[in-house]
Amino acid sequence: MDDMRALKRLDPEKFTTDALASQFRVSPEAVRRILRSRWAPDAKRSEELQGRDDAKRAQTLEYYKQLRERRKATREKARKRSESEGSSSGWKQARYGRKEGSRRPSRFDSRPEEDGFTLMAGADLSSPDIQQAYLDVRDDKKPINWMILNYEGPRSDVLTLTATGEGGLNELKDKLQDEDCSFAYARVEYSNVGAAPRPQIAVSAVPGVSFVFCKQDKESKRVKFVLITWIGEKAGIMRKAKISVHTGDVKKALPVFSIEVPARAHEDVDEDHIVTRLRK
Repeated sequence: MDDMRALKRLDPEKFTTDALASQFRVSPEAVRRILRSRWAPDAKRSEELQGRDDAKRAQTLEYYKQLRERRKATREKARKRSESEGSSSGWKQARYGRKEGSRRPSRFDSRPEEDGFTLMAGADLSSPDIQQAYLDVRDDKKPINWMILNYEGPRSDVLTLTATGEGGLNELKDKLQDEDCSFAYARVEYSNVGAAPRPQIAVSAVPGVSFVFCKQDKESKRVKFVLITWIGEKAGIMRKAKISVHTGDVKKALPVFSIEVPARAHEDVDEDHIVTRLRK
């Protein structure tokens, strides 16, 4: 359901009801009901659905892995037999399913996990550099205060650490490229100037009488963390669709943050705008 809604939001003209019905193999009426529905599972149900999807994905990938291994073993066996008999047409026929001269690549040559419509794979954040950078940004004693994660390749689901810095949000937003879809994590430090004063209570010398006054501590500072989901204007349609699915995986790897900032332009990562949101 989330994948279908994400594709519809990205390009309503391309992903029509009939196109989505054909892609997800459901009826057009089912697509219309899903798009109209505002139902969303609770946290427990979402975890159950995610676990079921992960298990199904793993089972599918394992099936195709075993299938490729069996076909590879069959081709190797046919090749060795043909070599011993002095002919090369046997193993080629076993590999391509047709006789030499009219061969056609097997439909199993394409990996299903790379087909964004057929199977939305989860994000891979297994790199130890990601967790180390996350801990460095969280550590007030370290100068590093932001990090950026980018995809390893145009069709890859592997996220890698591509940049870190000490210059805050103004430095971070200059590193975000229009051709990329990225995740950024930053430590934001700001003073209490401009924030709402904190109410305090003072008790007078007269029994039963007290005063309420507001005091603003201009010297103290606050530190909070933000997660930025960057979708560049020139990024591909499939990459834009998949980043909405991978956001949940990134939140599990980088769990501590005060707000999430969806950004499509550099103005969305403006420090003053984000600090205003943090003060609310």
